[in-house]
Amino acid sequence: MRYITILLACSFFAVAHTTGADEPQVAVFDAAGELPGNRHLIKTYRVEDLPVWNKDKTFNPSLLMQLIRLSVSPPEWKFFGGKSIMVPYAKTASLVISAPENSHDDILKLIKSLRAHLPKDK
Repeated sequence: MRYITILLACSFFAVAHTTGADEPQVAVFDAAGELPGNRHLIKTYRVEDLPVWNKDKTFNPSLLMQLIRLSVSPPEWKFFGGKSIMVPYAKTASLVISAPENSHDDILKLIKSLRAHLPKDK
């Protein structure tokens, strides 16, 4: 429970400091004693431009979250018994993710790949 509280507290910090949709925002949290590349960082990903909306225009990133969990190091996710967690934040249409640095690299690649396949507005 303490870990989730820290994640949520950091999410408010992280979503308040946004600069662009492509680059995630980093909160100042680091699990002490982790090896470089495996330390958990909290990053916020703006996903409002992805298909994360219900017909009634409510934020619902559940399919995107499932895709991330299944595509990026599945054993690391708390959902599968690991330590990484992901929380949707509807106010800014964001995902707040605590994961190792190397997983964040893969998450960013996945999100950029999804954006590359979206129809271009004319």
